[in-house]
Order: sequence, then C-alpha cells, then structure tokens
Amino acid sequence: MTDADRTIRRVAVLSLSLVCLLRSSGEAGGEAPRFRGHLHEPLGPLKHARILRPTIGLPAIVRPGDRLDILLGSQRRPNRCRITLSRDDLKIGATEGRFDNITGQKELWKCSVVVPAAVTCPLLYDLHLDTDGCSLVQPNAVHVVPRLADELICIQITDTEINDRDPSPARRLASAIEEINLIRPDFVIATGDLTYDGRAAQFEMLIDLLGRLEVPVFTQIGNADYHGNEAVYFARVNAYRDYAVDLGSVHLAALDSGTNYKQSKGSYNFALDNQGTGLIDEQIAWLDADLAEATPGSARLVFMHFPAVSQLGNRASIHFNRERFKACCARNGVALVLSGHTHVDSVFDQAEKLYVAGLAPTTRPCYVQTATVSSHTRMPLLPYSYRLIRMSGGRVVSFTYDTGGDGRPDAMRSAPVGRVSVTFDPPNDGKASAVTATIKNGLNERLDRATVVFLMSSSAENGFAVEGGRQLCVVPDGANVRVHVQARVNARSERVVRVVRR
Repeated sequence: MTDADRTIRRVAVLSLSLVCLLRSSGEAGGEAPRFRGHLHEPLGPLKHARILRPTIGLPAIVRPGDRLDILLGSQRRPNRCRITLSRDDLKIGATEGRFDNITGQKELWKCSVVVPAAVTCPLLYDLHLDTDGCSLVQPNAVHVVPRLADELICIQITDTEINDRDPSPARRLASAIEEINLIRPDFVIATGDLTYDGRAAQFEMLIDLLGRLEVPVFTQIGNADYHGNEAVYFARVNAYRDYAVDLGSVHLAALDSGTNYKQSKGSYNFALDNQGTGLIDEQIAWLDADLAEATPGSARLVFMHFPAVSQLGNRASIHFNRERFKACCARNGVALVLSGHTHVDSVFDQAEKLYVAGLAPTTRPCYVQTATVSSHTRMPLLPYSYRLIRMSGGRVVSFTYDTGGDGRPDAMRSAPVGRVSVTFDPPNDGKASAVTATIKNGLNERLDRATVVFLMSSSAENGFAVEGGRQLCVVPDGANVRVHVQARVNARSERVVRVVRR
C-alpha cells in the first residue's frame, strides 16, 4: 500500500468500490453519448430505492431514438421500469423497459429505454421513474438534443459556497444562473466547493438553485463539501466520485480530489493544510484507461476541485501523484484541466509557467483555475466570474476572456458576471398579446444562441409570430405557454426580440 493510499483511507473520503460501465447507443446522428465511472460507496443496505444516474449533477444528454440508461440502487429486484419525461406541463409519453442486475452488484439495477421520437423540444427534462408502486423523480436529469453538435460551448462555475447562514452567495449564484440561461451553453461544469461547509441544508439550497438551470450541469465535489454531511451530495446531487462522459466531439472526465490534506499539528492551518488528499494511484490508472477509450479526435477536458498546478509552490494543489497526473494528461492529449479552490483566475502550461499577461498558451494541456462565481471570499477588486469555453471540431478554440475587447483573449481571465441581461416590455407575465425583450450583451464576445423564454397566453389558436429571433419550441405551463426564442447578439450590443400572439 502506498503512502497516498494510507492517507486516503485514514481520512475516509475516497472509497474505491463499485465500478459501472454504462454505454448508450442509437442510430440518430452517429455515435451516442457514452458514460463510465466509479460510484462513491457501497449502497447496501438501502431503506429506499433511489436513482443513481441520471441525476441533477450527472445528467444524460441524448437524442430522440437514443437509448437512455437508468441506474437504480435497490435491495429488491424492481420488476417494471416506466419512464416519463416532463418540463413544466409538457409530458412526454411513457416508455417501458425492464431492470437487469449489474453483474456482481446485488443492489444495482439497470434499465434501458428508447427516448421517444416525440421529444421535439431541445430542453432539459425531469425524469420520472415508476417501478413496483414506487415513483421516483430526478429534476433536470435528461437533456434532449436534436444532435451532438460539432461546435460546443461550456461554462465553468466554481466555489459557489452556498451557505444557509449567509444568503448572499445564493443570491449571486441565482443571478449568474439567469445569465447562463440567457447565454445558453451546451452544458455547465461545477468544480467543487458547492457549499460553504457541507451542511445538509446547504445542499438542499444548492439543489434548488441548480434546478433553475436551463442546461445540464456536471458537478464535482470539493473539500468544503466534505466538511459536513457529504453523504447528502452523493445521495441527492451526484452519486459518482470519478466519472467520464463522451459527448461527440468533447470528452469530459471528472475526478474527486478529496478533502484537505492535514500536515500541521493542532487546528487547521491555511498555509500548511490547503492541499487536497487526491489523487490516489487507482484514480490515475482509471483516468489513463478512460482517456485511452475516449472518442478519437475529441476535445478532452478533465475537471476536479483542487488544481494540479497552483500558485505559491503548489501549496493549494493535489498532494499525491501530481506529476503522474500531469504526465497522464499530456500522454493522452488532454486540452484543459479545469479546477477552482483558489478563488482566482490562473493558467499554467505543462512546464508550470504562469501566464499573467499577453495571450493564453497554445500548447496543451493547460492547467486552469477559475475565480469564484458567488462565494463571500474573493480577491479584492476582481469580479465574480465564470469561464466560457468554446470548442469546435474536437479542439478548444478559446477558454479565456477578451478583457480588452480587441479580439485577443486574455492570458488567464474568465468572464465577469453581470454583463448579460434581458428586460421585457410590457412585463413578461402572460397577460399581454405582444411582448418585446431587449437582450443586452456587455461581454466582449458574441452570443450565438442567446435564448429568451416568453410567458404567453395559451389561447393563441394560430400560434405566435417571432421578430428578431428564431422560435425553438412552445411548452405548456398552466393557463400559459412558454415560448423559447433564440437570437444572435453581437459583442457589446443589444438585440430586440418580439413575440406576438396571432
């Protein structure tokens, strides 16, 4: 047993246990999403059945006609698998299948169903599972897309630090989520310290906030989340400690970098105890094998909470296997290693050179840290921010913000929160027959698919006329409907979109 293994087992945070390999296949649009990962811990004995995947923090991205795999933890064999997808009052007809046991894991059951062709709205859906008189729901668990796009946009948020004793981080994250919904990336990754100190109430607040996202979010746990009741995270948000997802031209791999590695004597010492207890030998081997199986030519992103390379002599990085991890990433063509923890923007190359001025490095991999999006602690004078990553044809096109607005992305900066907004005239409350939205883009880059949701009366027998944008779909919601409209907004400009009831 290595020293790393002894340390991990002593702090009891990274139990290697169940390994599941789940793959989806389908005829629509080529290679379908694939998934593999480690569950956090053995499941039994379970008092109640629960959905392990997909979940709000580990959603499935599928197309009509793809196979959707549902993983269930249950002590008893479930006989029936009846799946329904819903969004507001839009319900997609049920599809049925049967559960099969995962070989060697008596508490694990997998059901595969085909996503109905009737799913025509490219939205994020709640998953409803009915089995043997038990009804289970996972919010925001299934994202249906017409195809796996070649050009993708990802937004990284980190160190949200939701606190039930301080409402300000939740307010800031709610505002950032409104902005993210307007930008409408393909997916979001959240790289740990999701809560302030891991209290159950904080995870409940987090789930409510993540439920407001209009796009799928892939989460990873951070050291602060381990300081309380991390079991709530694994039970309610994401059951997996390490996992990977193939999304066509993009491959995501997430690693649990652990809690604080204690080197000082006595109480917590910020200078000495600020490294992570990851990564253990098995995680490096797992990542190496996963990246070897990734779609050839895909843009490969690895994300975790603790960085592999950090400021001040790596005093805020992973403690174990740092060089082995870097070698694994370089050997397997990883483009970006995304992390948080330090609450500041940083970009390092493989030689651990910090890029402060000028342009970001063109060599790969890059080791990237992103400033906090909502925490009460941040660097003075720096804005709350998120990182906007553009990918095309299996290549990362940009991952830093153009601070000067001259078409030259900065060496390391992420995008400031508060630059994108929408206003409605008259109010967007479902009462008016015509509503105008003004989208304001204060960022120094173009938004290709800014999306606005109009609340309109459902009495429009002849539908709606859209000016200045493209109607995506109409979703029933009580006495109203939600009209989703997409538009392109140039950098530092406004776009007016109008919806009129015919």
